[in-house]
This record gives sequence, C-alpha cells and structure tokens, in this order.
Amino acid sequence: MKYFCIDCGKQVSKSKYKRCQKCMGISKRKPKIIRFCKDCNKQITSGSKLGRCKKCNQKWQVGENNPNWKGENRIKYFCIDCGNEVSTKNIKRCTYCFGIWERGENHPNYKHGKTHNNKCIDCGKNIKFKSIRCYSCEGKDKFKRKIFKYFGKINKPEKKLRKILNRLFFNKYKYVGNRKFFIEEFCPDFIDKKNKKIIELYGDYWHNLPSYIERDKRRLNSYIKNNYKVLIVWQKELNDEKSLISKLLNFNKII
Repeated sequence: MKYFCIDCGKQVSKSKYKRCQKCMGISKRKPKIIRFCKDCNKQITSGSKLGRCKKCNQKWQVGENNPNWKGENRIKYFCIDCGNEVSTKNIKRCTYCFGIWERGENHPNYKHGKTHNNKCIDCGKNIKFKSIRCYSCEGKDKFKRKIFKYFGKINKPEKKLRKILNRLFFNKYKYVGNRKFFIEEFCPDFIDKKNKKIIELYGDYWHNLPSYIERDKRRLNSYIKNNYKVLIVWQKELNDEKSLISKLLNFNKII
C-alpha cells in the first residue's frame, strides 16, 4: 500500500503520517497577524497594546483616557521650587531647578566642604566621587579582564624564567603578567616592588614585529617615567642559562 500527503500529494512512509515533513512544518507555523489602527486604519506593529498608532494614541489619551486621570480632573504634578508642571509623580523638580539644586552640598562630588572634580583614570572625564572610571572606560576595562582570563595565563618560557628567578632570588620577583599589577596601560611580566625593578620576557617572533616594536617603546617609556629599572630578556637567552644567570645577578646588584 502506498500513502500520500494530504496537501502536496507526495508519497509518505506510513499511514500514520497524513502530511510530509515540509507540509507538517508549514501547518505548525502560526499565521502572521496583521493589525490596523482603530481610528485611521493604518498598519501597525503586532506589539502595540492599545491598538492605535502613535498619533491617534496621543489624541485619544486626553481626558478620561489619560493614565493620570482621577475623577473629574487629571492629576497634575508640580515642581517643588518654581511650581511648573512636571510629567510624573516621581520627579520632584523640573530640569532647570534640578540644575540649580544640584550645587554645593547636594552635588554627588561634594565632600569636606568642597565639590571635588573627580576624573576618570583612563580618559580624564568628570565623574562621580565614588567611581574610578566613566561608563565607557568601565566597559572597555571589563572586556580586557575577559581577554586576560583566556590569554593572560603564564606560558612555558615564562615558567622557565620564573624557576630561575626563584632559585636565585627566592620570592623576590613576582609574576604579574596575568593582570595583577599595572603601570599606566601596561602590565609587566616580573616585578620587585620594593626596589622598583622589572624583568620583561620578549618572544622571538611577536616582539620583532613592527607593531610590537612601537608598543614596546611606549612600554619602556612608561616604566622609566614611574622610576622603574627594566631588564629585557629574550626567549633565545633561556637556552644559555649561565650567561642568563650572570645577566640577572648584575641587574640585581644595581641600586
């Protein structure tokens, strides 16, 4: 016995299935509902609750249809200071009066008898007293943290150098390459905070690229500005331990 689809007439495997897969998919779909405005009969989106377009809704929300209507008259809310009408109950002052009121003690940056001009660490915009970064810089900072979770882990050459440093100077140079410490924009690899010394490990491939060379110049300038002494160790030097150890010992003697 052969069985066929009710809609398109294609052959179906069993008698249970009245429709083929394509026709089953079409039959299960919900039909699109086209809605029109009650007043002007223009087509509107399906999400509009009142069943009117914006223009008709503004005309309709007058008098009893207004959400602030109670009894015979509409409830009106006024500014505390100047007495001008305000849109909702929660707003106590109009925009002009709020700008005047938010001065002196009422200002969010007011502390110890002064309004402090607190600025963002990254871009330098004026922000609130408690916050460190502005809204846009805070979003960028969160994005950096997510990247460092995946790419800020210690790699094999850094592990090798850490073993040598711990063998020579026990727990003196700490690994900070996983975003534990920042100098301006840059994160060093190994640091001695007491003596203000930094050891940077450069990879042979990446740090020879022109984009990285420019970035490394800016990195060194920022370290020198903040009175840090810097030693650069290349990945090649890890193969010859004796010369590397002598280099590290000489750097450690510098005051």
